[in-house]
Amino acid sequence: MKPIGSGTVAVGLAAAGAAAWWFRHLTAPAVRKWQPGCGEIVAAGDLAIRLCGSGDRAFVLLHGLVASGDVFGAAFDGLTRHGRLIVPDLLGFGRSMHAKSQSFGLEDHLDALDAMLETVGANAARLVIGGHSLGGLLALNWAARRREQVDAVLTWGAPLFRGETEARERLQAMGFLEQLFARDSPMAQKSCELMCRYRG
Repeated sequence: MKPIGSGTVAVGLAAAGAAAWWFRHLTAPAVRKWQPGCGEIVAAGDLAIRLCGSGDRAFVLLHGLVASGDVFGAAFDGLTRHGRLIVPDLLGFGRSMHAKSQSFGLEDHLDALDAMLETVGANAARLVIGGHSLGGLLALNWAARRREQVDAVLTWGAPLFRGETEARERLQAMGFLEQLFARDSPMAQKSCELMCRYRG
């Protein structure tokens, strides 16, 4: 009989944790109330986006890690009273998972967002950018790139810290699944490898 390796145990623990999280997620009141947002899904360069509304202002909502633009459902549709609503699936996520894409660095994401604006004719629109977690980091960097065009940036849950000590303290206070993806550990690396291998 072959002994079970630590890699197998790590994958098993990750799967059990993901299953428990998924059940809790599906039974949460906010999830049960979620409704799909307005507009249609269209291709905009390398990104799939949800687009609705009109005007010379654009509200762009950027999702976090291990998510897609679907997190911004009908609750955000009211923004269309003040301009266009553009909700992309970021490179490598949701409907923007292109098997041919191999590079997902900061500049790749920002270039894809620039191409998205060009494609939908919003290159000159006044921008309000919202971002959750990873999307918050992208929002700040994209706003710096397009500073003459950006009226506001709102972020929540962005991983911003004053230094390494604060970052380590905040990681320590996270839940199991958050730590699974944020820590530099063999289990986090295996989880990341599994997600990359089975992106489609």
